[in-house]
Amino acid sequence: AALAPPSKRGRRWLRLLPWGLAAVLGLWAAVASFQAFRRRTPADVPSPTRFSIALPPTAPLDLGERTALALSPNGRLLVYVANNPLVRSPAGTPQLYRRAMDELEARPIPGTEGAAGPFFSSDGQWIGFVAEGALRKVSVAGGPPMTVCEASPVTRGASWAPDGTIVFAPAQANELQRVPAAGGTPRPLTTLDTTAGEQAHLWPDVLPGGTAVLFTIKTAEALDEALIAVMPLDGEEKHRVLVRGGTHARYAVSGHVVY
Repeated sequence: AALAPPSKRGRRWLRLLPWGLAAVLGLWAAVASFQAFRRRTPADVPSPTRFSIALPPTAPLDLGERTALALSPNGRLLVYVANNPLVRSPAGTPQLYRRAMDELEARPIPGTEGAAGPFFSSDGQWIGFVAEGALRKVSVAGGPPMTVCEASPVTRGASWAPDGTIVFAPAQANELQRVPAAGGTPRPLTTLDTTAGEQAHLWPDVLPGGTAVLFTIKTAEALDEALIAVMPLDGEEKHRVLVRGGTHARYAVSGHVVY
């Protein structure tokens, strides 16, 4: 049977259909362009900042096997370890120096002679370090350093959690330990899995929110074979390996792990 011809209303709808589709596609293109423009807005995507800081030739960085510098959480203050030429000793004495990013010169922090491994509290108000066989802290606003607990002179990394505890890797132990920043007795946080060849847990970095910690697992003499793992701070779950062949992992605000 022959089909009935479309009504006038139907023919009008067919004539308007291409224009309707064009309008929808145009609206979709406009929204997509606007979203792309927003993604390219400098305010939404900060540009990388690259700079160099020239240190006085008489006060070079004191590196060794320890962390030599730390940047405050807001990025405005740099603290590093350098040999103080004013202290009389054959090789100079390492001391903490602080430099605000809007200043040209660094200043030594009194009372931090012999310091190593600086790190900031999560709120940026305190600087932690190791010196004279103790884990210590000093206020950014000034004042004498305070002792948190006894620790080996060579501490292989430390990180300050938002709940007011410090996670660190003392040289006299192969596992990570934690201690209240107000002072107290360190307690074990991790346990070596010797069946998997683990030799030491090093260089912790507490993640934002304070629920987990990144750290390095040494499995051989060559650190190129080390592992980067993450573990909840409540200790209820075993650590999970993120990277094979990396050390000194740090979390970036972009959501990346830098190592």
